[in-house]
Amino acid sequence: MKKENLLEKLCIILVLVIPTIVRIIISLKIPLFMQGDSRADDYLYVRYAKSLLEGNYLGTFDGYTLVKSISYAIYLYINNILGIPYRLSLILFYILAISALVYTLNKIIKSTYFSVVLYLFLLYSPVMLHNENIQKVYRGGVLVSSSILVISCFIGIYASEKKMEKILWSIFGALSLPFFYYVKEDSIWIMPFICVIILIYCVENWFLIKETRRKKMLNLLLIFIPIISLLAVTVTYKKINQRYYGEYTITDRSSTNFKNVIHDLLVISETNGGNKEIWITKQALEKAESYSPTLKKYEPVKKMYDNGGVKVYYGDLFFWSFRYVFNDEYSKNGIKINKIYGKIDKELKNSIDRKNMDKSKELYLSSVAKGLSKNDLAWLWKNWKKYFVVLATYKYNELSVDVATGDSNSINDMMQITNTPAVTQEVINTEWKNQYRKVISVVQKYVVGAYQKTGKWVFLLGFLGLVTLPVFVVRNESYQMLSLMGIVVGLLSSVVPLFIGVQWFSNFLGYKKFYDYIGCAVPIMQVLEALGLLMLVRGTSIIMHKVKKLRRKDV
Repeated sequence: MKKENLLEKLCIILVLVIPTIVRIIISLKIPLFMQGDSRADDYLYVRYAKSLLEGNYLGTFDGYTLVKSISYAIYLYINNILGIPYRLSLILFYILAISALVYTLNKIIKSTYFSVVLYLFLLYSPVMLHNENIQKVYRGGVLVSSSILVISCFIGIYASEKKMEKILWSIFGALSLPFFYYVKEDSIWIMPFICVIILIYCVENWFLIKETRRKKMLNLLLIFIPIISLLAVTVTYKKINQRYYGEYTITDRSSTNFKNVIHDLLVISETNGGNKEIWITKQALEKAESYSPTLKKYEPVKKMYDNGGVKVYYGDLFFWSFRYVFNDEYSKNGIKINKIYGKIDKELKNSIDRKNMDKSKELYLSSVAKGLSKNDLAWLWKNWKKYFVVLATYKYNELSVDVATGDSNSINDMMQITNTPAVTQEVINTEWKNQYRKVISVVQKYVVGAYQKTGKWVFLLGFLGLVTLPVFVVRNESYQMLSLMGIVVGLLSSVVPLFIGVQWFSNFLGYKKFYDYIGCAVPIMQVLEALGLLMLVRGTSIIMHKVKKLRRKDV
């Protein structure tokens, strides 16, 4: 019996280790796409990381210094210090995250075989075989992994029975939640999941677990420590920005004069042709110039539209072009730019109040995004199925071989920060191009292709299984199914708003960009699918067992 158990464990280890090694090798064979000319995205993070390495925080205060939040730059900074090739660190971080998730879920599921299948299912997930997440020196892959890690930590605190284990997950949560929250500027979508888990945990801890009042208070403290950490980090982060740049804020899209001006323009645009695709129109900017002498002085209409500019700016693309009007003139003086924005905001607000335009008819979920009207809500309802098919079938998942862009200095900076060689034109002209393409072709055809072909059916079967979960909750006398139901509700409460938000934000960019931005929803969807399939298998097993019993009685 002992030999059989040992053999079974050995087989499980091999089933886990061999695919993991293969997955790491695949990651190392996929080339990076270094965009040295992406001054407000990829290269901006490299600039941040370079400044951190030089001990200069985020560097000189200019119009780009507070455009992005800091976590991804810290990731690049730490990765560079450790000397790990970027592609290796990215896949190792992802493996760590999904391992934590599988481990914590197993505390509730209590099925080794399910845990193995879930691990392998997530290990080769297309989300981490997509150019946006693993080929760009950008935040996509780190965002996906850190979101999984945060979810794992809260499930770990909730599901762990040992005190020391709860403490460890609480500490990891205190580190991972602030890090995740400031990888991207819209990370609030994860809070519904956290709130659901905290609520269930508090109810169970206070009313269902037999412990002393002191131990119950300690348990409650452990699940709130990550939240306390996030609040402390937020205040500290803002104070550091205030110390270095005179701005008590995270980015220029929150608590800044720039944010105020953008919101003024959004409100003005409501009655000047704004719609779900064109957030701020040329007519709105012309109207704003007539309201604000300071804005008129810098001629944004002329510089953005009349001097070879585009006819319209879709979505938030307006914001970037609007920034350039002031950045190009005061590129090394962020303080002066901020004062100009403050003056413009004051002038616009006076005019908006005077014209009775401050009472907006739209619902603004964010001060720097188009408000929602009744027509917009109708559009969301009408089109969500099309977007969901893109998510469930991984339709736009792809890899590519792209030559690095930008000047040689920028590309060299990116190579040094990532500890990775760039794909230059010289490399493309050698046999390496064919090797890259062969690896990508195999991965796209046999790995990603398998997920794409089965995605719709896996989702449908998983959904069918999740529908039966309430039945298991009612029939099961233990709290196992109730706990699982709570986790499912928590995940849904976060992934649904995320889906709607990304659908809304990316509507002017198309389905491909929607898939680029929805990365964090993919592993959550896959976990829900796997749990649904588990319920389906268990339900089928119970039915089969009852049928056999009935047949025996008949005999």
